[in-house]
Amino acid sequence: MSKEERDRKRKNKKRLRLILIFFILAYLIFRTVPTFYATTFKTTLAEEGELEDVVKAEGVVIKKEDVYKSEGNGKISTYYKEGDRAGAGKKIASISLTDDKSALEEELKEVNSKIENLKKADKEGKSLKTDKKEVKENLSETIELLQDKISKEDFDDVSLVKENIYLNMGKNTDVSGENTLLKQSLDNLNKRKAELIKEISDNTINYFSKECGIVSFDSDGLEDIYSAENLDNYTLDKFERVNLKEKKIKNNDKVETGDFIFKIIYNFEWYIGCIVDDSKKIESLETGNTVEITANDGKDRIKGKVEKIEKRDGKALLILKFNSFFQDFYNKRYIDINIVKAKYEGIKVPLKSICDVDGLKGIYIKDISGIIRFRPVIILGHNDEYAIIQEGDGNNYIKLKDGDETRKTVGLFDEIIINGDSVKEGQIVD
Repeated sequence: MSKEERDRKRKNKKRLRLILIFFILAYLIFRTVPTFYATTFKTTLAEEGELEDVVKAEGVVIKKEDVYKSEGNGKISTYYKEGDRAGAGKKIASISLTDDKSALEEELKEVNSKIENLKKADKEGKSLKTDKKEVKENLSETIELLQDKISKEDFDDVSLVKENIYLNMGKNTDVSGENTLLKQSLDNLNKRKAELIKEISDNTINYFSKECGIVSFDSDGLEDIYSAENLDNYTLDKFERVNLKEKKIKNNDKVETGDFIFKIIYNFEWYIGCIVDDSKKIESLETGNTVEITANDGKDRIKGKVEKIEKRDGKALLILKFNSFFQDFYNKRYIDINIVKAKYEGIKVPLKSICDVDGLKGIYIKDISGIIRFRPVIILGHNDEYAIIQEGDGNNYIKLKDGDETRKTVGLFDEIIINGDSVKEGQIVD
């Protein structure tokens, strides 16, 4: 093989390599372009939905709370559970003062027992004969009965037998007259009983509810600051977040003079106050308006009224009044709320899919042929992510606000181009 032929073969091989490399690069580019293409023209389906125009804020629960404090050092006893509802004049708690009263209680127990025994003895004595001979016989029999019970170690009825002896001795002293010994014993015991009850009661302080409401043994220390009685005094300058100073009371806890012990919360009317950073967000609200809020991540939905609005320097103080669902909030002070300004229903679309073409708001869709079409829309409302647009008639036509012109709008299940600014009318896409 000549040198010329070898050179020609080398050039052919080199040319084939270059062609092969070219086709490989072209294939890779061809496979990569659709990926970029698909990303550029991401779509979603138009579906029915609803949207709320809300203002987010941190709310402060304002209540009418009657706080009760300890009037001495001692141990508390509670008669209601946390969150129970109590009527006016009900005994909620009592405090046993630190002075030891166990000896007094034990003596009272003994006095009551003696009184009971004497009453039994008196009842038995009325059935006995009252002449001296029979009284002596009854006395002898009772003494023998006492000895018999002692010898048999039957001590349960010894006290009763002893009282019978005293009774018969009294009758023996004066059969025809009144049993003065028995009467004196009962009088003295009843007198001592009254003295003991007074001494014990003087060591206990009882607490009764002044009005009906919800009983709570939890305090956050802010009952006087955020009080319904201060509504007229709240202003933008004086409505600030204050740190909680929580205290919980349990049955048998030790308390000192001046300590919080419980509170009664009036549950028919309550309020939520909040600061709105941008007063323009609530410019549609006025005093007396009905308003709805959501709380607890949307689980609670409550209707109330605007009680007070104060606007200054671009901010606003808003106080709302409620008369229901208080049981879910009686033990809360700070809560995250959404103030619902309006609700919208229609076709729900991504907000960034809406673009402006020649001064007309609309959305680009991909029709069944893969051609991009512009559809004018009427926006009913929106938040930071989505918008609700007006549905068209049976043929998806809407009347534009300017004039009587009707145009076809977005219909249910149309394929919407999410990034509307990246396409043009009439463009063909796969």
